[in-house]
Amino acid sequence: MTSDDAAAGTEPTTDEETQPATVPERLLVLQRIDTEADQLRHRRERLPELEQVATRTEQLGTWEAERGRMRARIDELTTAIESAEARGEGLAADKQRLEAQLKTVIAPREAEALMSEIASVDTRRDELDDQELADLTEQTELEDRLAAHLEEEPALRAALGHADEALGRVVA
Repeated sequence: MTSDDAAAGTEPTTDEETQPATVPERLLVLQRIDTEADQLRHRRERLPELEQVATRTEQLGTWEAERGRMRARIDELTTAIESAEARGEGLAADKQRLEAQLKTVIAPREAEALMSEIASVDTRRDELDDQELADLTEQTELEDRLAAHLEEEPALRAALGHADEALGRVVA
């Protein structure tokens, strides 16, 4: 500091006068800066907003997985129902053929065998109808659950959006 500076009441402002003079002092300053950077990085990794985004993302992922499982099961049931309907049509055609054949049979033994086959076709048809009804019931229940599940989507996505915005405000 010069006598003019002291008389004017000003402090020295050059970089040389505000920086540490020795190498150890400079290393200590560098270490302090490095420590502060590590502390900031650590705080940033553990921000509550970051945890909130992770939680909301996980909730949305779980929701999407459940939606996928329900849709896959509905598709399986649709395929099973369509298959049962096709087999039912085949059984109806078989029964019609057997009944037409029964009308032309004269021998009692042949008639008895055809009636037994018709009864067997009827039994298979009843079992098929029961399974188709069970599949239809399950499909209807799943479709109702899926509709309710889909109503949750906007709220989940909004919560994730709010968490992202909060994180953006803190990080920015």
